[in-house]
Amino acid sequence: MNDSDRTGDLHAFRLDLGESGSVHPADYYRALVARYCTVVEWYLVHKRSKQKISKYLRFSSLIIGVTGGVVPLASPIFPQLDSALGYLLLAIAGGFQLVDRYFGYSVSWSRYVATAMMCNRGLLNLQAEWASSEDADQTARWSILRRYSADLGRVIAEETSVWVDEFESVREIAEVSVDRTVGSA
Repeated sequence: MNDSDRTGDLHAFRLDLGESGSVHPADYYRALVARYCTVVEWYLVHKRSKQKISKYLRFSSLIIGVTGGVVPLASPIFPQLDSALGYLLLAIAGGFQLVDRYFGYSVSWSRYVATAMMCNRGLLNLQAEWASSEDADQTARWSILRRYSADLGRVIAEETSVWVDEFESVREIAEVSVDRTVGSA
């Protein structure tokens, strides 16, 4: 069972019912564990690019911002150093922060890590509860599987909802900024 493709997108959870049209709880358990693992891996893999870009933007902003703050202080000592360069560097540092905010690299990175951790915790709880229910009847075991399947779907849906909200808020900020710019022209 492959829950993602070459594009890196997660796909719907599919379970092969076979010729009988039914599935045994142990088979569903194995498929659900595999799905949890796929989801955790997906979030950890996709957080890497966000992490790299976020660190680059934040570190560059810090270095350029500090340098921009020091330039006006150093310009009396070094006359060839134009203090206006400091303001330019501060603007560039602020621009890096805006890029991070607009494209959501830092926020996405932390959201992906948090989601992967929640899914991993769910996986560990599922495995522990499943192991402790060995003597339970089929109905109790199906109840465990339904609950953890729903929990995984809920975590993914909540993360996606947060992403949509962040996307919409940034889009609205950009629209307001464009409207102000166009309105003042």
